Amino acid sequence: MSATGASVRFCGRGPDEGRPGGGRPYAAPKPGVLRVLIVEDELLVAWHLEAMLEDLGHEVCAISPSADAALGDFSDQGPDLVFMDVNLGAGRNGIETARALLALGALPLVFVTAYGDAATRAAMAEAAPNGLMLSKPVSAADLARAIEVVTAPRH
Repeated sequence: MSATGASVRFCGRGPDEGRPGGGRPYAAPKPGVLRVLIVEDELLVAWHLEAMLEDLGHEVCAISPSADAALGDFSDQGPDLVFMDVNLGAGRNGIETARALLALGALPLVFVTAYGDAATRAAMAEAAPNGLMLSKPVSAADLARAIEVVTAPRH
């Protein structure tokens, strides 16, 4: 993460010198490929999620380390799905950020957290009633199942 707290972007934003391997050039997503925004202040966790998402065939359009970066990236990138850390360090937490993002537009949201207590679960359910929660550390199987559940058509 940069000293300014700017997000790490990969879709048409040029290389990220701080990321192993650098960034990738932008390519339009293929049909069925989800464009995913990861909101996570711990870059090693974010990169792990990114690798698993890419292995599943999806595109990570941005990694946002803060609430402010997430709001900007949401507007700039128009993701299909958001993975949201609950504890974002200083400033707004992930639950408050999820409320703000969902006020801008409805989309699937998955909370990723190490905090699974009843109060946190209730706050997540109130902020994103159709969202899911994954406990850290996240496995590839849990990630794939969460995507399947939150993107399934609602009847």
